[in-house]
Amino acid sequence: MLSERIAYRPLRNAPRISVLISAIGVSFFLQNLAIVIFSGIPKSFFRPTFFKKIIQFGDIRIQSTLFASVVVSAIFLTILIYIVYRTKTGLAMRSISTDIETSRLMAVNVDKTISITFVIGSALAAVGGILWGLRFPQLFPLMGMMPGLKAFIAAVVGGIGNIPGAMLGGLFLGMSEILFVAFLPALSGYRDAFIFAILILILLLKPDGILGKNVQEKV
Repeated sequence: MLSERIAYRPLRNAPRISVLISAIGVSFFLQNLAIVIFSGIPKSFFRPTFFKKIIQFGDIRIQSTLFASVVVSAIFLTILIYIVYRTKTGLAMRSISTDIETSRLMAVNVDKTISITFVIGSALAAVGGILWGLRFPQLFPLMGMMPGLKAFIAAVVGGIGNIPGAMLGGLFLGMSEILFVAFLPALSGYRDAFIFAILILILLLKPDGILGKNVQEKV
């Protein structure tokens, strides 16, 4: 909420590119602040015994954290969909994402709604960070950079502003990356480059994403 109040709210009526630049600046600021406070030395992350178990199905070995990630993700995705599509706050969010000025005329508290959106988004990011820590129990300030970029790419692939699209984009990217490594193990070091190549193709061929809508920005 503090980030939104300081870095985003003053740019409410500015072009979207200005908000994007501000977001990048906040991201780098928080990462480097964490390095100053906690240092860049990796630290261990407590992982309960259950999450250390390996479940075996024939020749297939799966970490228990995978099942926990699927269940927790499904629960929070359901909660998010309920909030966005079944509550007044969610209605205000969808209204603001379409037209801020008209939302103000309809008595929507724009600043409060956007702050709540930041709270919900940050809380979901925290859940994702915990699941990531359980999967790779080593913490350092820059550990979220690549997962964050891939999450953004998933949203672009699925359609910015579309929750089912973001979920579909995430599944598509995850499966694409795993299949790339499985079929081309010699090129596994290029798995991240492969994901960015998918992003470029999507932006060239279908910039509004798989389930996104073509919305023109007002000038």
